[in-house]
Amino acid sequence: MAEVERLMRQVESAPDPQVRADRVRALAGVARNIGAARISEEARSLVSQIVEETPDLTPLKDAVAETFAFIRRSGG
Repeated sequence: MAEVERLMRQVESAPDPQVRADRVRALAGVARNIGAARISEEARSLVSQIVEETPDLTPLKDAVAETFAFIRRSGG
């Protein structure tokens, strides 16, 4: 999950839409690979609006927070 955290920070601080889109795609792939389906789905849906200068990252951030909370509750 450290990779998810790192990529999420990069998404939030990306200097331009292209870098942000690359990081969102990477986040979707990592999430898919570790079985974090909600994060992967939110990241994939965000790619379509990523060209905006300030896309709404709230659904993706919420998915990351909820996934981390689930892992903590599960003892992972």
